[in-house]
Amino acid sequence: MNSSTVSLHKIKQFDLPVAILLVLLGCVLFFFSFDRHIVSILKTTLMHEMGVGNTDYSLLITAFMLPYTIMCFFSGALVDRYGSRLIITGLMVLMAIATLVTGLTTSLHGLIA
Repeated sequence: MNSSTVSLHKIKQFDLPVAILLVLLGCVLFFFSFDRHIVSILKTTLMHEMGVGNTDYSLLITAFMLPYTIMCFFSGALVDRYGSRLIITGLMVLMAIATLVTGLTTSLHGLIA
């Protein structure tokens, strides 16, 4: 067997549930990334709707990015200790709940909390 035949054979063995899981995980990661960037993109709209100035909005951005920054230091150790499946699933559920709560909030203090 040459290398192209081996590669094709491995592709045929690729399990459909694994492919679906990878696509789902990619979509989730895309939306989480989009969620982080939309706060900056909608700055003027959110400032106008909430009636806040640049200083208050800076607090919002800081409060929004702080969990991402903190988790960068601990996520690797958590994955090593508990496994990637458990940590990724738990963080995805936590992020989905946080995004839902953020979407339902109507004030700056609610967004920061």
